[in-house]
Amino acid sequence: MRRMTGKHVQKEPVVKILVLFLCGAVLGILFAHLVRIWSGEKHLVNEAYLECLLTEQIAVPDLYFYTVWEHLKELILFFLLQMTWLSFPCAIFYLLRQGFLFGFLFAVLFQAYRLKGGILTLAYYLPQCLIQIPLWMFCYYMAWQIWLERKKNRESEVTDYTKLESSKLSLHKINMLHLDGKSVILLLGMCLIAGALEVLPGNWLLRRVVDWLL
Repeated sequence: MRRMTGKHVQKEPVVKILVLFLCGAVLGILFAHLVRIWSGEKHLVNEAYLECLLTEQIAVPDLYFYTVWEHLKELILFFLLQMTWLSFPCAIFYLLRQGFLFGFLFAVLFQAYRLKGGILTLAYYLPQCLIQIPLWMFCYYMAWQIWLERKKNRESEVTDYTKLESSKLSLHKINMLHLDGKSVILLLGMCLIAGALEVLPGNWLLRRVVDWLL
């Protein structure tokens, strides 16, 4: 069997991540079209909600801490699931879900506003996605590495999980996450920065685009 080069091994998870995200996006677009057909509506946009974005007063500190906590909860749940047999299915589900939400939002806004709807979709994700994309790429890459390590252990039968003591097993699972103090601080910092970008410039940008759209 031809040995894969290091560069190919590094590219393989990135390609799989992009493919799964695009599959989710396609499913989201198709679902938006089906919902529009079933509902009989011309489009699915709630313009009253968009107008509320322009007039609603936002408590920035409360919104910031809420946003950061939501990101942290999702990360904590993701890492906890990585220590179970659901690790790889969980990563696949997260990718498909994020792609689905993006595709659904894009399709709904594009149906209603065409090119302006596409711009509104970008405004919804910018600029926080500049931090969130590297953050979740790291998480998915880590899930890929954990899956490869477990597969290697099963094939070589080096580690017999049924014979390990529960404490040692738990420690082994934690070590498989490859998270040191620097990585934890980095992930926490990225969540804090992403939350700030979403609440401050992200919210301002979204309001400006909605105002221009309406």
